[in-house]
Amino acid sequence: MTAGKYIKTLLEKKDVSITELSKKMGLKSRSTFYRLFDDYYSREKTCEIIDEIVKYIELTDEEKNYLDVRFGSDRVSSFFKKTRRILSKCYDGSLEGGYAVNTPRGEMKLISEMKKHCEGEVTVFMVNVDDERVIGDISALLEWSGSVKVYNYIKLRSHRIMTAYELFSLISLWRFPSYTPVISDFSEYKGLCMLTAHKGKYNYLSVNITKGHDCYVDTPITRDMYDYLMANNGYFVETGETLRTSVSKVSDYIDLVENSIELLYKDDMFFSEGAPCFGTLSFDILYDMFKDINYFGFPYDHVYVQRLIDLFKERESFESGSDAYERRVLLDHEHVKHMMKTGIAFDHLDAFKSMSAAQCRLFFGRLLRCVREQGNYKIRFIKRDRIKAPYVCSGSGVLYLYGRGDDMSDGSSMFLKRSCIRDIMKDFTGYVWDNFTYSDEESIKKLETMINEYLV
Repeated sequence: MTAGKYIKTLLEKKDVSITELSKKMGLKSRSTFYRLFDDYYSREKTCEIIDEIVKYIELTDEEKNYLDVRFGSDRVSSFFKKTRRILSKCYDGSLEGGYAVNTPRGEMKLISEMKKHCEGEVTVFMVNVDDERVIGDISALLEWSGSVKVYNYIKLRSHRIMTAYELFSLISLWRFPSYTPVISDFSEYKGLCMLTAHKGKYNYLSVNITKGHDCYVDTPITRDMYDYLMANNGYFVETGETLRTSVSKVSDYIDLVENSIELLYKDDMFFSEGAPCFGTLSFDILYDMFKDINYFGFPYDHVYVQRLIDLFKERESFESGSDAYERRVLLDHEHVKHMMKTGIAFDHLDAFKSMSAAQCRLFFGRLLRCVREQGNYKIRFIKRDRIKAPYVCSGSGVLYLYGRGDDMSDGSSMFLKRSCIRDIMKDFTGYVWDNFTYSDEESIKKLETMINEYLV
């Protein structure tokens, strides 16, 4: 069976209307489908059209595998080419924004329309957003105003393109404490609404973000309608899987360390955080960072303190005694420079004092030796000053995110494991490592230069 005939059979089996699918894809006519069914297009064009089609239909694992295997590796490459393009936006210095909507006053920029309502209580609900410009606009809005709360409903469905957009929003927006992602099978709707309350006045802004079907509403509402809409949207937050877990107590931090170490014990790891995190510090340095002044507020023999000591020792023993799993650490100049000058690791908690200059030099010296002596441990500097969207990913597809809180003491974390993440992130992290970085030798030389410049 040819690709075109298989897609025709698939759409008939799922009772998918070609007319409706054409509208969703932004096509002016159905002729594209008829040509596809007749195998009119080249292999490359056929793959592009299929990639668009599967964004709007749900595929079973069997159907997805059949497409990948039956129609060859070129099809897989076509998927990955698109997921790479989407996720590469995470490394842009500033996310591309500027989404335009059709309003009664003509075409307007979404960000400017939203900024008009950023006084008082501001809550934004995003649903299945798959346009990087909208994600860029939301990032700009959160950067502009710390009072905005954003709830992002995502599905993490089985097909790669939509999952890539959802991972892109997670990684790009996680650094904002007021951003909360929620796994929720909300609907097929794609768009956002913005509810505001200020000095007894309430407003509702809504945008339907679907190709060729922008619907825009911006209107004052009553208090009763505001309460109804907040409760209705809040229901999906309460019933969905909220991905942001607070790290505000010692017990939270212990859970975080345990989850992190569990990943290390059984998987390859890719760290894209810009600077080393606590997971790479040696036990003697970690212990010294809290033992004297005891920022945890507990005596040395307290169960919390002893549990952390045991965990730190276990991790160091495992990492030094095993090279079974690969460790790739992506650094950037600004984060490493900040760590060297302040002694503060990427995911530093106020429970720890900062490293001294001597400890920093000791740590980075050990890091260099580890890279030279352990074949499984590698560092590379990215070819830009700063990574703005940090993340960690395991070889089995566990995405780990960490963010600091509003008061710079509390934080939050996420460990997200989904089978649909694994292949996308495995391909993407390899792509970043090979194309966005300096070589191993250049990176080692760069780190040596920074040690001699900032840790004299």
